[in-house]
Amino acid sequence: MQKGFCVHRRMKIRIRFRMKETDVDKPGIGSRAILRTVISVVCIFVTGILLFYAYNNITKSMSASNLRRVAQQNITVYDMRFSDNRSMLRNISGTLKMFNQMDREQLSRYLDKNAAENHLFGIYLIDSEGYISGKDGGRKKIQPSSDLDRLLKEKEDVFRVGVFNSSEDAVFVGIPVEPYEVAGVQVAAVAMAYSNASLYESLNEQLYDGAATIILADGYGHAFMRTVGNMSPGETFYSVETYFGELSFTNGIVLSNITERAIQGKSTTIWAKDGKVEYCISVLPFKSMDGYQIFMVPAEVIKAAVSDNLRKVLVNCGMSLVLVALTLIYFNLYTYRRDKGQYLEIIRAKEEAEAANRAKSMFLSNMSHDIRTPMNAIIGMTRIARENIGDGERVEDCLKKIDISSRLLLGIINDVLDMSKIEARKVELAREAFSMGAMIDSNRMIMERQAENKQLTLEFKKTNLNHDAVVGDSVRLSQIIMNILSNAVKCTPEGGRITFEIIELPCTREDSGRYRFVISDTGVGMSEEFQKHIFEPFTQENDYGRSRYKGTGLGMAITKKLVELMGGTVEVESRQGEGTVFRVELELPLASQEEVQSGTKEPEDSVFRSQELLDSLAGKRCLIAEDNELNAEIAAAFLEMAGIKSEKASNGQEAVEIYKRRENGFFDIILMDIRMPEMDGYEACRQIRGAGRRDSLTIPIVAMTANAFSEDIELAGKSGMNAHLAKPVDAEQMISLLKEVLAGEKNG
Repeated sequence: MQKGFCVHRRMKIRIRFRMKETDVDKPGIGSRAILRTVISVVCIFVTGILLFYAYNNITKSMSASNLRRVAQQNITVYDMRFSDNRSMLRNISGTLKMFNQMDREQLSRYLDKNAAENHLFGIYLIDSEGYISGKDGGRKKIQPSSDLDRLLKEKEDVFRVGVFNSSEDAVFVGIPVEPYEVAGVQVAAVAMAYSNASLYESLNEQLYDGAATIILADGYGHAFMRTVGNMSPGETFYSVETYFGELSFTNGIVLSNITERAIQGKSTTIWAKDGKVEYCISVLPFKSMDGYQIFMVPAEVIKAAVSDNLRKVLVNCGMSLVLVALTLIYFNLYTYRRDKGQYLEIIRAKEEAEAANRAKSMFLSNMSHDIRTPMNAIIGMTRIARENIGDGERVEDCLKKIDISSRLLLGIINDVLDMSKIEARKVELAREAFSMGAMIDSNRMIMERQAENKQLTLEFKKTNLNHDAVVGDSVRLSQIIMNILSNAVKCTPEGGRITFEIIELPCTREDSGRYRFVISDTGVGMSEEFQKHIFEPFTQENDYGRSRYKGTGLGMAITKKLVELMGGTVEVESRQGEGTVFRVELELPLASQEEVQSGTKEPEDSVFRSQELLDSLAGKRCLIAEDNELNAEIAAAFLEMAGIKSEKASNGQEAVEIYKRRENGFFDIILMDIRMPEMDGYEACRQIRGAGRRDSLTIPIVAMTANAFSEDIELAGKSGMNAHLAKPVDAEQMISLLKEVLAGEKNG
């Protein structure tokens, strides 16, 4: 029996990440004083910088807030002016409606009188068809426009700026009214026009010592009023974009974004630069005319307007913070010295827990990486055997390959679960004689199909292999080779080439052989940075070219640990886009061919088939408690090979009932699964042990379960079981264990 293929490890996975500890010297009194002084100076310096930035930020914030307030006051003044205009028009309209018997001459005098008293260009009556009647008594058709539609159709107030009589800037205000007739005019709206200069007087040019720039613009970006420069009639609609085009706004914002927000009714305050001069700009919606106001002041002017009290408050706060910082520094140093060891332990535990959680997530997501290669061989060979059921020789060859792949798969799973054990150097390597060439041929058979599926050229070479028989752990060595070959296949694109070469090197010891294994591929390669971490647990390169080559991230870490446990070395060379070369060097004791042959006997010559063992178990009865029919069938078949009769129970409750139904001593042994419906194996064992029969405390009960961690073995013993058999079950191991238990050699 080959020990390496049959030993099932039953250790729980414990993923440990060790943080490099830094020795902390205990400085003397002088050193501590220097340390405190340095830290204090640094803290004061940092605090000063933070206060400086805080002062600037607060100053900016208060400056912007102050500018918004002043700008809003301007908008309020405009709105009040517009409100007064509307009130005047409503009063005039009410008077006309009340005295609607007046004739055209009386109407004209009334409108002229009110226009003159209020310094207006004129007051106008507009009928529902868009004709306007003024002080001269004339009636003219108004050009259709969106403003006219709003006034007559949507019944909305209108405030607009334009050119009066093609010469003067004017402000137009109109309000809709309930229709009435006066002097033959069907009145639907009343409007007024007055000089733009009148509205201009509302702008306070002396704000911020005359440094403020105030611009009123309509929704089309046309400025109709500003406090800088002159606006001749021909320039009434001055482009806002032209005036502010040279400014560079913060955060990559452009002027159009700001004006669009204003048109939508949203205000914006932002900082901008024109060369080296910084400005604070507030843009507020001017809803009265569907436009907006731009209020711009140089930064140095507006910041100077911030009260000196702010500076005093910040200085006082800064000094207080410095004192608090100094106190905290001293206290923290004192606490650090007192609790240094405990603090470091807490930090270390936290980092280990976080690292373990990250590793667990990565492990679960990529678990399939390391098991797919042998699983592919198992599935493929099973299908081939089924298709060639009449070809005994072909079927036998498939079964041998399935057996090899199954054992390799089991070894990989055990290695993944035993990662923490490998890191702790608690793994015991097998010492058995094996053929180096045969082991390599087995690996080649497994890898050939995967290479063929990707249309890869796979070449195996043996150079100077003068000593084929060696002593060591063939399963672990095979795992090392398979890990590297599997990565090569996954990371090599179709049409690529993979070469495996074993070279026997000169060895200074006569009873040992020195071997170098070289695996090279023409795959995607690795970056230099990743090569530094490739042998760390759960490490994978996130490069685009390798994003589809995912695994658990344990393969190379296990490889390095196993190589080191064998006293060897492993190194890697790689260039992105060109390929990778792995070199493993090991020195192994030599063996004779006779030792190799004795260690690889066929099953019929092994302990399992020994007549002594069969005779000792023949005729025994076993109760199998197993909820999975296939597992129960396998166990029953293994028992039947040894002459043991069996009876099956599909859950723990049924197992207890069958046991109690049979007479004392009917069953010689019980195989008990753990996870079963109705009643689990632990409870079933406890009930059997407490049944009060003569054989209740003596009948051997063996846990046969996939729960293979160390705590599971401990729980099985505490529940009253005599031994633990981990799945997948090996026939030889099962029979050997049952013999030991029945002979009293194995106790819980």
